[in-house]
Amino acid sequence: MWDEEKAHLAKFNELIPKYKVRPSALLPLWNVAGYALGKNRIFCVKSMKFFQVLELLYWAKKQLWHVQSRLKLLLANIIISEIMLSMLFCF
Repeated sequence: MWDEEKAHLAKFNELIPKYKVRPSALLPLWNVAGYALGKNRIFCVKSMKFFQVLELLYWAKKQLWHVQSRLKLLLANIIISEIMLSMLFCF
């Protein structure tokens, strides 16, 4: 992507004198906007990584809750089975 931008800049710098077009008066504004957008992209990537970590933690917590609920159910079934077996052998 950087190479493409360098090629675009080189082409524009070639075409400006060829067609005797004066550079835009807004060129400093475009330079600042380009710099700001580049910096913003860095922050977006960092925040995207942060949200990916949050989603991973949420998923892990959800999986842990699922496993815990299954273990509780399994333990309850084992206890009920033991009670039923003890009742059966009492008679």
